Amino acid sequence: MVGDPHDGSEADGTGGAAGESRDGSAGSRGLDRRAFVSLAGAAAATALAGCSNESDDGDTTTAGRQRDVDGPVVSVMTSAQPSTLDMGPNTSTPYGRPHFEGFLQSLVLPTHGPSGEPYTSGHTWSVDGGELSVPCAVAAYEVTDDGAVAVTFDDRLTYWNGDTLDARAYHVRDRIEWLEVNGAFTEDEFTAELVGDTEYRWTPMGGSINPAAARTALHPGPPPLPTAYNEPWLERFGDASSKDQVRDTYLDYRQGKLSIETYVEEGYGTGRYAPRSTDDVTSELIEVPYSLRTNTEVVYAEPREDYPGSTDRPTLRILGGANGYSGPALDPAGSGSAGGGGVDAGTFYDPRDFVNGEEVDAGTGVIAESKGDFFRAQVPDAIEQADTWANPAAGGKQLVFNWERPHLRRLWVRRAVAAAAPFERMRYNQYGPGTMPPSSHSGLLGSTAERALGSEFVDSLYEYPQEADTDLAAEWLRRAGYERVEGVWQRPDGDPLSLTLTVYSANINEVQTLIAGLESFGVAVETEQLLGKGISFEDSVRKGGFDLLLANVPAGQAALPVYGDWFSAGDGWVAMPPITVAGNPLGSCRDDPPAASVPDSVTLPDQPGALTVDGVDYPDGGATYEFPGAGETVALCEAVERLRDAGTDEAGFREAARRCARWYNYALPNAVFVQDRVGLWADLERFAVAADEGRSTEMARGEPVAPMHYHVQAGTLRER
Repeated sequence: MVGDPHDGSEADGTGGAAGESRDGSAGSRGLDRRAFVSLAGAAAATALAGCSNESDDGDTTTAGRQRDVDGPVVSVMTSAQPSTLDMGPNTSTPYGRPHFEGFLQSLVLPTHGPSGEPYTSGHTWSVDGGELSVPCAVAAYEVTDDGAVAVTFDDRLTYWNGDTLDARAYHVRDRIEWLEVNGAFTEDEFTAELVGDTEYRWTPMGGSINPAAARTALHPGPPPLPTAYNEPWLERFGDASSKDQVRDTYLDYRQGKLSIETYVEEGYGTGRYAPRSTDDVTSELIEVPYSLRTNTEVVYAEPREDYPGSTDRPTLRILGGANGYSGPALDPAGSGSAGGGGVDAGTFYDPRDFVNGEEVDAGTGVIAESKGDFFRAQVPDAIEQADTWANPAAGGKQLVFNWERPHLRRLWVRRAVAAAAPFERMRYNQYGPGTMPPSSHSGLLGSTAERALGSEFVDSLYEYPQEADTDLAAEWLRRAGYERVEGVWQRPDGDPLSLTLTVYSANINEVQTLIAGLESFGVAVETEQLLGKGISFEDSVRKGGFDLLLANVPAGQAALPVYGDWFSAGDGWVAMPPITVAGNPLGSCRDDPPAASVPDSVTLPDQPGALTVDGVDYPDGGATYEFPGAGETVALCEAVERLRDAGTDEAGFREAARRCARWYNYALPNAVFVQDRVGLWADLERFAVAADEGRSTEMARGEPVAPMHYHVQAGTLRER
């Protein structure tokens, strides 16, 4: 979840007088991304100044060694340096905060990773010969007949300060978010409703939704700051009588900084573990390879006696500063902060150094012989991979074809380019074992396809090659009327098959592998890198200035929004549903379609998995997509609409989703070639993970997908 619903005021919850920011000082400024990065860099430089290979008696260190704790300790790591974080309602979520905060917040509605199934409060696992019940914020949920989502909260959960984590805390947060975008001055209604202290009901963004599509809208978000903290802000937004006053209140609300020390002092966390005081936010000198040591920030937290369930848990030790550890191997938000098969080595803040130095007991990632998040040779023998699975919540990557180009409008040409592209080598060279090939050829990721479409249907789909198959590619190009002349494929009129790949970041391994594979097959590829000088990457993409493009596949555990009709681009990134057509020449159901949209009407083969429509000989190389009297002509836009419509029943949802899958599998408007993989690893000599048929090892908090958050809060990681 990209948005941060936290709310803020002064530490005492009064919210401050009008014109003051939430730290009480007039005109203060929040940490924008540049300031945050600068501050983080300064903190890193300070810490590095304390690195040493001196003896314990040396004078060069700046922090103590690991503190003595009465009882067992489990150590985890995160990328954030806690002292640099704004734990309040910043204008944008500071990098690393969701991962760090996940160790301090209750589970809300965790999911079983491979299936995407949400688990409510009270689900159980077999542990140490008994039954372990896991408390979560959400005790029950349902999609009502009118397409709204209703959630019931577990009334046993509280903030560290004793305030109840209840429906009102979420209602106040959502009301503020509506008011701060001028909701009171527009015709848009606030559609959430507080139904008692423990029940909350809302209409999902975009309108009512049907039960089959509701997986995208069930989660109410991470725990907000307590009601007593943000109610004064709700009053200030409610008292604003103009948009200018709303803007001033918004700036006060979103700027300033809520420090980790204040967060601890005021008891704003909700999780099983809580620091006893600000003294538990400290720095330590830790061991890293080659007999070196480095200072890093550490937070200690103890099991709460007032939290539901057993308090027989080890002390939690959170190490900060594990550079790059918070993100998946893929980067669905397009920030450029992830990817490449693990983080770069060679710094004192490399998480692999933390693991190799035996400072961490368990974590998230994939251990592999090479190009993994962690290299097997550098990991202590006691640490083992407990589980891995496909992670749709981190999205995937696809090769986008621009159908405005005559070559790529042809069905058989797109298929040939996809067959000749060395997708498997691209995936491995760029992202490594922290990723995996698509689980199906439907455009959907992970097990989403089996849930939405049915396993028998998924098995019937055509399987495009992931390893380059140049013989098949040549067969398909000849079907389109192309011939290879002097090593280059060309149309009958002599026009060579020459394509331009537009890129932003220098993902050298991925780009070079693709170009080398296509050019060796006889497809000429020119690279155009747009870095913001002259025409920008975003402008060029939105105007269709490309032939080929590497883009993000939408993240999520449901058919929506992967089977949707939308397009999004930013500074160096593009995201779009794989069923949409870039440069759509087939007609859109939208009056002003974006750079990519869903075709209005298309003809599909009668049987899923078929590559041709019976009775059609494709005389133009496959540039036509409607054939009256042949195959099955479907209104694809209508199918997309039905997926969300509140009146769609389960059978209607599956039928509409299958039409989208058949379109993707037949026409290959874009080619999905990689999806994220997440894993859990632990020191299995010291700890055991509760595993009822392996399902508990595959549990995770929703966003970010970090299995360790689940096991820390649930208590399923047990000392042997």
